[in-house]
Order: sequence, then C-alpha cells, then structure tokens
Amino acid sequence: EKGKDHISRYTVPYHAHNDFIHVFAETGILGGFAYLFLFALIIFYIFKIIYLKQSENKKITLKNAVLLLPLIVYGIDALLNFPVARPLMQSSLAIYLGLILSTYIKNISLQVHPRSARLTSIITLTISLLVIIPGLVIHIISFKSLRQQGRLLYEFNNAQYTYKREELDKISHDFPNLTETAMPIKAMKARYYYLSGNKEEAHKMASQGSKDNPKIYFGDNLRAQFFLQENKIDSAYFYAKRAFNGLPNNLPHFDIYMRTLAYRREATEINNAFERVNKTNKNKKSVWTIYLRTLALTRSLGDPFSMAKAQEAFNMYPNDDNIFQLYRILTYGQERITKAENLSTEAKTLFDTGEFSKAAKLYLAAFDQDPLQYTHSLNAALSLYNIKDLENALKYFNISNSSKNPAVLEKALRFKGLAYISSGDKQKGCAVFVQLYTKFPKRMYRQEFNKYCGAK
Repeated sequence: EKGKDHISRYTVPYHAHNDFIHVFAETGILGGFAYLFLFALIIFYIFKIIYLKQSENKKITLKNAVLLLPLIVYGIDALLNFPVARPLMQSSLAIYLGLILSTYIKNISLQVHPRSARLTSIITLTISLLVIIPGLVIHIISFKSLRQQGRLLYEFNNAQYTYKREELDKISHDFPNLTETAMPIKAMKARYYYLSGNKEEAHKMASQGSKDNPKIYFGDNLRAQFFLQENKIDSAYFYAKRAFNGLPNNLPHFDIYMRTLAYRREATEINNAFERVNKTNKNKKSVWTIYLRTLALTRSLGDPFSMAKAQEAFNMYPNDDNIFQLYRILTYGQERITKAENLSTEAKTLFDTGEFSKAAKLYLAAFDQDPLQYTHSLNAALSLYNIKDLENALKYFNISNSSKNPAVLEKALRFKGLAYISSGDKQKGCAVFVQLYTKFPKRMYRQEFNKYCGAK
C-alpha cells in the first residue's frame, strides 16, 4: 500500500533477493519465524547426529560432516537469491530434509530400539517422499502453465492479440490463476473476448480477474476501457478512478482516468491527477503528453493556463513531435493548424514547379495561421531567396532561426549566410558560416566557408 505510488507497471516487485526476508514479508512475523525455526531444527538434527556418532566412535567421519554441506549451499543461495521460487531447489531441499530426518530417527532408534531402527528410518523416508508428491504435481501444473503464459505475456506487452478462442481455452485460469508477473489470467483473457465481440463474458472475466489479484487493479482498468468504448462514461469513470487511486503511477491507469475526466470536463480533478503523477515521475514526457491532450479536449482556444502549460512542456521537450503538436493546438487551435498545413501543401506544389513567387505568398499565409511552425517561414524564405528578394528572404531566415528544430535551424543558417553573400555583405555572410560550422560541424560547410570567404 505504501509503495503504490512507485509502481509504474503491472509487474509487481514480487521477490526480495533473500528468501528469509521474502517469507517474513509474505507470511508475517509468525510465518517468518516458523520458516527460520525449520532450518534451526535441521541444524540441531545434524549436530545431534554428529554428536551421537562422535560419542560412539570417538571421532567424526567425513560421511557425517558432509551432511552439513547441502544446508550451507542452500543457505547461501537463500540469503542472496530466491530458491523458494524454484521447483528444482525446493524438491532437492525436501529430499535433503527427509534424509536428515530419517538419519536422525535411525540414530535415535539405534540407541533405544536397535532392531527396529532400520525399519523406522525407511518408514520416515517413505513418508517424506510421499509428502513431496502433491508438491511435485503442483509444480508440474505450474510449469505447464508457465509455458503457456509465454505467448500470452508477449502479446500483452506488444499489444498484439492473435489468440483464437480454442487456444485460449487450453490455458488454465483457475490454477494457477496468476501469471509469473502476478497478472490475473482471467482478466488477460477478457480482452480477447471483448475484441471478438463477447462483451458480456469479457466484463465477467475482467471482474473475476480483479478478485484474483485486487492489488494491481488491472481488471478495473480493463473494465473502464470497455465501458468507455461502449460510451458508458459514468461506469468508465468509476472503474478508472478506482484503478488510478489504486496504482496512480501506472500510466495506463492515468491515461484512461484522464480520458474519462475529459468526457466529464472535470478541470480540477484533471489538474490534481496530473500533479499527483507528475510529482512522482518528475516531468516524464509521456505524463505531459497525456495531460496536454486532456487539456486540448477540455479547454477553450487561447486559454492562458493551457497555453502556459503547453509552453512549459515544449521548453522541456522541444524536439518531441507530439508535445509540439499539442502546443500548437492549445495555442492556435486545430482549425488554424489544418488550414496552415493545407496552404503549405499547395505551396510545395508551386515551389516544385518553379513558381516561387506564388509559393512564397502561400507559405507566408500558412505561417500567419501557425506562427509556431517555423518550417512555413523557412520555406517562405527559400521561395523569396529563389526570386532574389534577398531582403525579405533574410527577414524570414532570421525568424526561422528561433526554431528549436535542429534541421530547420541548420538550413536557415546556411541560406541566411548565402543570402548575405549574394547581397554583397560578405562580412555578415562569413560570420553566419562560422556560426553554422560551429553548431553543425560538417565538411561541406567548411568548404563553403573557404569558397565564399577566401580562407586558406
């Protein structure tokens, strides 16, 4: 519960690299001490066996001393790893414990009932092996399930859902009911059912999956997605909020919750959710993208708060296309951006056919609609450069220099230098080429500098 704000995915931290700490965490103080007592008891048995042999023979044989070695090896592994989760290690431990117990009973019986000692030892070992059988069966079933889960987890992680119904039915979801990463198998199947049109069954499986592992809220998030697709906003909001409050730092939970809030236009709740998640993620790009998208759906055009937030995100991630697009939308609106792009497309056709004057007018009109898109001003400047209107070309090359897009800035600097040289201002042109080569150290710019500025 205390660590829920730091879990970002559905893979829960289900192992401590120390078996003893792990058992204490899972079973509590009593369970942890019971586990420790098991090993303390075995150590007692081993030393008791060695003591009895030493009392009889006045010496300790190698055979007796070796009894301690497997426990030392297992103990080191348990302190640094998690053998409790490995069937092979646990099966070996169970057999070892059975051997220790049977050897101990045999030695005690030799002192009390010498004739029945061997029989007692055999009976003890047989009972120990019989006790192992249910555990082995469980491990076999778990191993089979783990093999089947491989593709299921792969498709989940890659958002590919290709399983057919008959293939899904072969994967047990009752025992075990969780994957190796603690994902409820019923809920994972639910998505396939929903995609195939079995909506009622999908809701049922998602709900049951939530009960199998209520701590990761995967089933709740899934039901929120289902309800949102069905346009049942209140139900989607209910489950999305529960999933978000359960694991707020899980981005799928944050995403679906913000979508439902956008439908409900809950401005205060949108900002509170963002601040909560952003505090933990420390300005993660994906968190800002989800937030700006939500603002774009709920805020009016030109809203100062939204524009300020968009600019804040853009200043942090100037080269991210998604954030730049949302920055433009929140500042000028989708309608103006679309109009600018249409004008730019038309201008490019004219530019490619050599009609530079007409292209320049359209590019300038596009830039007037969307002043944040400096490719429009750059293309306008290039069109003006081609018709030798160097004064206006330099004006828009200078404007393009404000772009945070390296490709736009590089091209603007190069043609700005060429425009100055063409206009007869060699000093300014050479200064621009020095700036260009310093920022973008390419050989062609050094060559152009040598060509136009007379460097030896």
